[in-house]
Amino acid sequence: MANAKPPSRPPTSQDLFFTLFPLLPKELRLEIWKRALPPPRLIEFRFTDTASPDRVLLGGLDCHGEWAWVASTEPVALSLLLVNTEARDVTSKSYELVGIRNQCQAVGDCMHIDFSRDTIYLARYSQERLLDVLSGRFANIQHTHVWLSKTRSLAMNLGSLSKGPWTWAPPTYPGVKRLSRPDGLQDASTFFVKIFGMFPMLKDFRIVIDGRNPDLGGSVEIAQPSSDHEDFYDPSGREVALRWIPGALDHVKTTFPDLHLPHVCLALLTNGNNSEALERRWDYLHACCRFSEPGFDGHRWESESDESAWADSP
Repeated sequence: MANAKPPSRPPTSQDLFFTLFPLLPKELRLEIWKRALPPPRLIEFRFTDTASPDRVLLGGLDCHGEWAWVASTEPVALSLLLVNTEARDVTSKSYELVGIRNQCQAVGDCMHIDFSRDTIYLARYSQERLLDVLSGRFANIQHTHVWLSKTRSLAMNLGSLSKGPWTWAPPTYPGVKRLSRPDGLQDASTFFVKIFGMFPMLKDFRIVIDGRNPDLGGSVEIAQPSSDHEDFYDPSGREVALRWIPGALDHVKTTFPDLHLPHVCLALLTNGNNSEALERRWDYLHACCRFSEPGFDGHRWESESDESAWADSP
């Protein structure tokens, strides 16, 4: 029995806590608290009539109703607010309580947003209606100025770059050919100028093709194409995508040389990386298929996104 191990003792309070943490340099402690913050989110904003949530917006500037911004993301759990003063200060500097409720919250509730890391996504609105709302011409929706003035990462649906008529039923996103015409490029460049002017703090602007499928589950993700799905690329469509958005941005640079340009890229909205691998690959294929047009021979040709960015902040 000479090799018998001594009986283990029950853990003490010192074993259960990292007692050396207070002795770390403050800069290191603050960095640890920052790393413990929730991950960046994609927050989809939509405006709705709180008195009639099912009301559908069509044309005109009929602003009658109790309009408010509603977010589709889940409320973030900020447990660091309950740890200590140091963690609470880091969290409070990162997250701002904004008077916009989550879709599952009651009217009047607020949500926390980290404008330096969270991405605001505006979807399902035509160019005219979106600009009417953001400029206040449609209705004076409360708290609009707050997030317009602070948003650094913005995503909008590809459809917003083109003026109507078009619908949201797949695959009726505006065609690449129409946007690549002179009037289409003018529409897109005018839209860029207005958006860049409305968001003075904007650093990243993603033009999104929504490839999410409600049957696949997973968490929403804005993805850049990678080697995992290069087999879904159509070279001809890739060339078109690389041509029409840069053309609109070049027009903006030439016409408004002093205008601040954010980093601009085309991206895919997917069901997220916690889906099964095959399901995720199907997401990307589904996104590409929704962005297609019939050719002269009756066959459909696909135009896909590209990982390149076309404009960068100085």
